[in-house]
Amino acid sequence: MFRLCSDWVISGQMVPLRSQSGFSLVELSIVLVILGLLTGGILGGQALIRAAELRAVPTEYARWVSATQTFRDKYFALPGDLTNATSFWGLAGGDGRNAACNNAVTNSTATCNGNGNGLIATTGANENTLFWQHQSNAGLIEWKPIKASTCCEVNQSLPASRLSQGSWFIGGFSAPVSGSANAFDGVYAPNAFSFSHRPNNSTVQGVLAPEEAWNIDIKMDDGIIHSGRYVANWSAVFSRSGVACSTAASAADFNATYNLSNQSKDCIFWFRQIF
Repeated sequence: MFRLCSDWVISGQMVPLRSQSGFSLVELSIVLVILGLLTGGILGGQALIRAAELRAVPTEYARWVSATQTFRDKYFALPGDLTNATSFWGLAGGDGRNAACNNAVTNSTATCNGNGNGLIATTGANENTLFWQHQSNAGLIEWKPIKASTCCEVNQSLPASRLSQGSWFIGGFSAPVSGSANAFDGVYAPNAFSFSHRPNNSTVQGVLAPEEAWNIDIKMDDGIIHSGRYVANWSAVFSRSGVACSTAASAADFNATYNLSNQSKDCIFWFRQIF
């Protein structure tokens, strides 16, 4: 057996060698087109998912407001603030209003009483969590808190949003906000919903890019970051990137706008002056 040019001669017969060349330009082009379509499809799918999540935020807000109004019409008090809640759903522990009761709340219907002052706040018992439990006990919402001993943690004491990492919190304000390190000056009372990422009891982080927050603001309010019932945070206190949600220099900077050049999810927001 010997080699002749690019063929082999075996037993007197010439056997052509298999071509050792790579992909042709046409084949490479087809592969690149397929990869481009796959990448575009993935990115496009992610954008569609995010858009659907953002559309869910106003829907969730409307659901919480409707449930709370229905509760107030039925029980003549706000959920969490109801002074005789244990008469309806049983006593979790303690005297019904203290920390001992609060620490005994689980995912059962046994509960604690609020203080009836019209503000959803952390008092002897944690009204911020009882707000959700009382509505669940009344059959007005499907979500039920797992614990009330700490506030506030998504999927534990606060309901999660359909929007990735988002959670809903409600708090009462006994006075106008002034000089806050994160919130614009103004009246938030009596109660306000806050929308943010709360992975544990001590961490609050932004959950929306400024453009996303502005988009919701346009649809639900006036599109101005510091006015109306929908307001976002002014500083970088809750920022993940160290960049502020707004262009504000202070909590009283009412010339501020959404920092639309910032693409990081650094915004939280409040629906204020509700209930």
